[in-house]
Amino acid sequence: MNDNDASVLFPSMQPDAPRTESEPVQAPNEPSVESVLYPSTQPKAQPTAPGTMATTADPNAGQNPNGREVERIRNSVPSEVQALRDGDSDRAMFSPQKTYESAIPDDIFDAESVESELPPETQAAVLYEYRELAADHGLSHTEIGRLHQRILAQRNDPAPPEQQQAQALQRLSEVYGPDVQEALADANRLLDRDPRTKNAIKAWGLGNDPETIVLVAQVARREKARGRLK
Repeated sequence: MNDNDASVLFPSMQPDAPRTESEPVQAPNEPSVESVLYPSTQPKAQPTAPGTMATTADPNAGQNPNGREVERIRNSVPSEVQALRDGDSDRAMFSPQKTYESAIPDDIFDAESVESELPPETQAAVLYEYRELAADHGLSHTEIGRLHQRILAQRNDPAPPEQQQAQALQRLSEVYGPDVQEALADANRLLDRDPRTKNAIKAWGLGNDPETIVLVAQVARREKARGRLK
């Protein structure tokens, strides 16, 4: 692999201009949580783009105090992901909202790992979709905990991007050996299946994080083995 191979996984992993020793490493400028899950949403100071909100009522909205916001997120779910959700019999029996209740708690927006100024009803809807995304990727509670720790580490002590990129290449080689390119291709397909996943990873400041990149590749391999990744 050459030094540019890791950029195949995340566009943010392009070679960076060398930093001077006196230049401090700064935490990434994170986009809002809302822009991650609502890609068509305009900045808060601007009116909502046409078509972002549902034009028909959600039949279940009356059963959920945040049904309108949940429906708004639902409209952003890629069709391939929605088809996988609809065809998942385990999901019908074991709701992601219960499965991930402790790993992605109700007070996540009060924790230091997620910062948001969203109104409460939108926070509840985003929390709902975070759990659905975890189920989409078959994440374990342990893997979610690892992501949480990586978010905190990157926020509190960010490493230079060029250092992370070099470490990511090394970790991928350690885990996959000669199959690195195939692992990267699988990871790309996973991120293409639901671009919101890539948005979230970047929003959390983990676009170059070695452990996160390896985790994405591992999840992609699992999804491929289950026949859920084209």
